[in-house]
Amino acid sequence: MERKMYFETPTQVFFYEDGYCTGIAYRDEIICGCCGGIYSIEEIYEQADEDGLMNPIEELSWVNISDEIQGDINYPIPIFKMESEFDDIDFNALSSEIFKDKLF
Repeated sequence: MERKMYFETPTQVFFYEDGYCTGIAYRDEIICGCCGGIYSIEEIYEQADEDGLMNPIEELSWVNISDEIQGDINYPIPIFKMESEFDDIDFNALSSEIFKDKLF
């Protein structure tokens, strides 16, 4: 069985981490769908070898999880825009003036 160690695009997966979980694999890591933890794919395979597992990562078909991510957010979401009274301010110049005598 070929081991996929790197995912070019985000891919929903079923993976082994002290039991099976679901998450999103991207590059050489998996973000757990339950806790948001980040797991190294290499470490997942190492643990699987220790536990005698052949398939610690299984790719799944992509399903839309937007509603789950949004949770109980209230709609409509308020949009705050900067007031036009600030349009003429040069924030770079202002920052330079404020911090001109500071040493960081």
